[in-house]
Amino acid sequence: MNRPLTVVALAGILTQCVPSTVPAVHAISQCASQPLPESACLAAAELRFEVTHKWYLPERNSLKWRWRSGDALQQIDLGSPDATTVYSLCVYDTRPLDTDFGTDGVADTGAYTYPFDLHAWDAAVQGDGRIVVAGDWWNGSDLDIAVARFNDDGSLDTSFDEDGIALTAVGEHDIAQGIAIQSDGKIVAAAVTRSDLGSDFVVTRYNADGSLDTSFDDDGIVTTDLGGGSDDARDIAIQSDGRILVIGNSVVDGSQDFAIVRYNADGSLDPSFDGDGMVTTDFSMNSDHAEGVAIQADGKIVVGGWNAPGNLVNTFGVARYNPNGSLDTSFGVDGRSVTSIGSNPQPNRASGAWSMALQSDGKIIIAGAAWNSTGYDFGMVRYNADGSRDSDFDGTAS
Repeated sequence: MNRPLTVVALAGILTQCVPSTVPAVHAISQCASQPLPESACLAAAELRFEVTHKWYLPERNSLKWRWRSGDALQQIDLGSPDATTVYSLCVYDTRPLDTDFGTDGVADTGAYTYPFDLHAWDAAVQGDGRIVVAGDWWNGSDLDIAVARFNDDGSLDTSFDEDGIALTAVGEHDIAQGIAIQSDGKIVAAAVTRSDLGSDFVVTRYNADGSLDTSFDDDGIVTTDLGGGSDDARDIAIQSDGRILVIGNSVVDGSQDFAIVRYNADGSLDPSFDGDGMVTTDFSMNSDHAEGVAIQADGKIVVGGWNAPGNLVNTFGVARYNPNGSLDTSFGVDGRSVTSIGSNPQPNRASGAWSMALQSDGKIIIAGAAWNSTGYDFGMVRYNADGSRDSDFDGTAS
């Protein structure tokens, strides 16, 4: 549906008004600073953040929440908070929900441990209609990889690891950020494990019953250090031959670059992919963030994200690789294409792309946020199959 959302933003100090027994989706109602919407308006998203520091410039000490409702820009001014203020914002969606799914169209795991809970970062739908969600779970001391499976009616699938949720501990803080379903029904998650020493790519594979697949690197878990000290896996795709592509970011020579790792079906690194199974790509900018991956019908690999060139204007970026891991020089400029996006792009404004898709005609769409001189708009760029911007798509849209 393309109808606008009805949005309500509420603010409050969570530590004073949210008991630990309140479900996450309704916790904000305990901090209502204005009337709640009708009961038919269900929470579509809840955002929490803590103000940890304040700018020295007075004009930057005012905290505001903005959103679009149709063509209008709505705003709530939250004032000038103390550094210890914790805010919770709830977005309500009044569009009709499928009431046969979950409870009144909303399904959750029922798990909630204030101030941490289970976070979902990606989802995939199996051929039988069951929904697999990947994210992280706070175990009381650190984060574990969490994979949950729901039936098509929104209930947890108790045939999946007995309670519908599989938890996997790898290191200190483990977060699954991508999920894919193999043709044989096995589930593969792309994750990151973080510690004080750095971070690495992690890939976990599960059998259809939620157990770790021991045919995948003996224990169902593969950890990959790309050599930069800070590696972050963001998305995953399965090739038709069963090989697994995981993309993300890696710090190389002090700057963050696109990173791709390809694994064989047994979890081993694929040496036919750039010699060691790993590729990093520098856009000649300060920081390059790969967020999405897709595989073309001809086997070429498209990776999209965004670039932050220091004190210059952020850009959307896309690169295309040959099946052997080399950059496809027939695409863009030396295999890469970048686009400044926004009505008035400015230095240090964090425009960024977080999603990518391929059209059936080979065109590439990248979507995210674009700075418009006073705030952020939805931003989208469409590229032709050769990496040039598609002028029929108005160049950029925001």
